[in-house]
Parts: sequence; C-alpha cells; structure tokens
Amino acid sequence: MLQACGPFRRSERPACARTTIDHALPMFSAAAVYLIARPVHLTAVGLSLLFFLVRGSAVLAGASWPLARWARRTSVLIDSVLLLAGVSLWAVLTLNPLGPDYWLGTKLVLLLAYIGIGSLALRRARSPRTRAVAFALALVCAAAMVGVALAHHPAGWWFIWRRA
Repeated sequence: MLQACGPFRRSERPACARTTIDHALPMFSAAAVYLIARPVHLTAVGLSLLFFLVRGSAVLAGASWPLARWARRTSVLIDSVLLLAGVSLWAVLTLNPLGPDYWLGTKLVLLLAYIGIGSLALRRARSPRTRAVAFALALVCAAAMVGVALAHHPAGWWFIWRRA
C-alpha cells in the first residue's frame, strides 16, 4: 500500500517523500531561521538606510561617486540581503499582508514608494530641487516603514505615540 506524500515532519515522512537532499542538508527549524534572519534583516535595514542617506546627501552636494558602478552594486548587494532576510522572516512567521497582518501590506506599499521616490532622488529627477524633495520624501517613507515595523500596526509611529 502506498502512503500519501504530503507535508510531514522530517521524521514522519514516508519513504516516497524522502529525497537525497533530505539527507545531505539538515532541516532548519523555524526558530533557527528566525534567529538568523532577524538580526541580518535589521542590520541590512540599517546599512541600506545609512548608505541611501550618504548617497543622497552626496548627490545633493553635486558629487558623482554615488552613481558610480561600485556604489550602485553595493546598494544592490545590501538590498538583496535585506530582501532575502525579509522574505525568510515572512515565510517563517507565515504572515499574510492581505489578511490579518495589514501592517506588512502597509510596509510593502511604503517600500514600493520608497524605491520609486529614492530612484528620483538619486538619478531620475532633472533638477536639484526635485531631487531634494524626492530625497526628503524617500526618507519620510523609510521612517514610516520603520514605524510600521516597530508597531506591527499600519499607523506606525502614530500608533506608538498614542500608546505611550
């Protein structure tokens, strides 16, 4: 008789569900992934925001290095680590941005706004004034994302302030 293959714990899996990869790589528990992904995510958030702040300030000062290949690649590397850690946390914590975890949906919308406005601030805006306004708005989006993440509430900083 064949046993149905499905989402079993590693020790409970029938033979049909076992693969060579199960024996080659240890399975990480959700707690282990969380304990690794959370500090990586927080560190990457800090580095990403700091690097954006430095690059944006340099662009406003007229420097050319923020648009150099090494600066763009460094930014992409930091943001890729940030995204990987964030998606890992999302998966491990089984959050649903469209369901009960509306704060995550708010954070994702703010992230898209931050990316678009940040792109204007660093290179796409034509005038220095537009770049400065876009830079300020991108920093507001970043601060709002941090507030939403800390509060686990779509209102972010306002929610934290009201509870204090």
